[in-house]
Formats: sequence, structure tokens, C-alpha cells
Amino acid sequence: MAWLKCCGIELAGVVSLPNPPSSEHRDIGHVGEAASGKTVVTRIARKRDLKFTTRPLSADDAAAWEALITGEGHVFSFDVSEYSSKGLGPSIIDNLGPIVSVGSIAAPKYGAKFVGFDIDQTLDLDGIVPATAPWTWAAWINNNGVFADYVWHHVVIRSDGKRWLDGVRNDSVIPLGFDFTDGDLHFSGGFDPPPVGIDDLVVFPALWPEDWPAQVYRAGVAFGAAPFLSMAGDMVREAATRTMICKSVSEKFLIANVGDGMERDVRTLEFDLAEV
Repeated sequence: MAWLKCCGIELAGVVSLPNPPSSEHRDIGHVGEAASGKTVVTRIARKRDLKFTTRPLSADDAAAWEALITGEGHVFSFDVSEYSSKGLGPSIIDNLGPIVSVGSIAAPKYGAKFVGFDIDQTLDLDGIVPATAPWTWAAWINNNGVFADYVWHHVVIRSDGKRWLDGVRNDSVIPLGFDFTDGDLHFSGGFDPPPVGIDDLVVFPALWPEDWPAQVYRAGVAFGAAPFLSMAGDMVREAATRTMICKSVSEKFLIANVGDGMERDVRTLEFDLAEV
């Protein structure tokens, strides 16, 4: 079993071993003494909190890990509406039908529903990330016109031009009906054959490290409703997953060798997570 995963991404490789992570239980309720001297316990639940520090990271990796664990960006499950877990909604919906299975797509990748596009249907999401790089977006896409099999495929696109299909680097993959310009994300079903399905869309304000796409593809779980984190692994073994939120993060700057024989400015991050 993994040591600790956040939204399907393993943390073991970035946690500092000289500064071992810590975990403590937090009781929900009260423990006190009655007038008779007896101990009175009104505890109704126990939550698990985590603290850990990363090893020295490059500036890009530190930005990615901080954005992930603090829950930056937007995640669209499309289970209930076109709005993200933070309440960001679409600016334009042209002829978009209900969020249900359509055409030959049998079921959503995760959850209850997904967005299905047919001919002349579009969905625009304006300003979901800064108009300038860096950014990453990832989604499960099901479209016969692209993949010719009506199977859900995971696509990751970074602002530096690097792309992944089902966890494998493939810079040539371009989902039909997709456009990302100046912070605006546009999906369209204006092509034949329809439909196109999109599920579990993640829009992230940093570059995903190159080992993340394969991990998210293999995880077999939805990414999670940012800013809430879906945590799993040995550190939270009492449950299959625990929902946590980052209470605080601090950053330290130093000069170090990050493994390539050269010294450079790097940084370490210290996170304090609380179960909700």
C-alpha cells in the first residue's frame, strides 16, 4: 500500500526523511469531570491531522506541490452542474443539454454524471486560470472522433506544450473540440461524429511534474473537490480515504544540490493538514 497519496499522487518521494512526518488524533467532543469526580466523555469522533516537510525541491516542483496540497485551481466533477467545486461556473452554454450520458457513452468515468456534447453544443469557462503560463489541465475524455473506441481516456496538457495520453507522454494528442486561450477553456461538439464526453476536469495553476499524469491515470479514483484533499495510504490506514484540508504551509529557501550535481536555489515546504 502507498505511504500517503493526495488525489492519487504519491508523496513518499518528496517527504523529508530527516524531518519525519507526524500524525495525531483530534477528538471531536469533550472530556471533563463531573461534580462527582467521574470522567465525562462526550467524544463523538476522532479526526486525524498530519504534518510533514518536503525535501529540497526546484521552484517549479515546489509550486506544483504547494498548489496541489493547498487545493488551488478548480475541479469539475459535473455530477450536479457545470460549476467547479469552488463555485466557478461557465460563461457560455450554447444548446448544452442535461449532464447525463449521451450517445454511445455508457456511463461517466467517475461519480453520477458527466458533460456530454453533441453537434453545435459548447461550454466555455473563462478566467479559470491566469491568462499567462504556467498552467495544466487534465480531464477524462470519451469521443469516437478522437480515439475511435468510445472508451474514457485521460488527457493532460501543460502550458509548455507537453501532453500525456493515458499516463504516457504524447505531445501530438489534441482532443477535438478543445481550445485554451488567455485563460479561457472552450469545449465544443461541433464536429462529426458526436458526441464527446468530458468528466473529472482539473484546471491547475502550475505545471504538473512529469510523473503525475501516470499516477492520476492509474489511481482509479476521482481527483477530489478542491480545496478538499482526498488522502489515502498507510498514514490514514483507519479508512480507505480521508478528506483533509491544508491549514497552513510555510516555505524555506536554501542553496542545495537537487541531484544533478549543481547547486541552486531550492526550497522546502512544511504542510499542516487537518481532517474535515
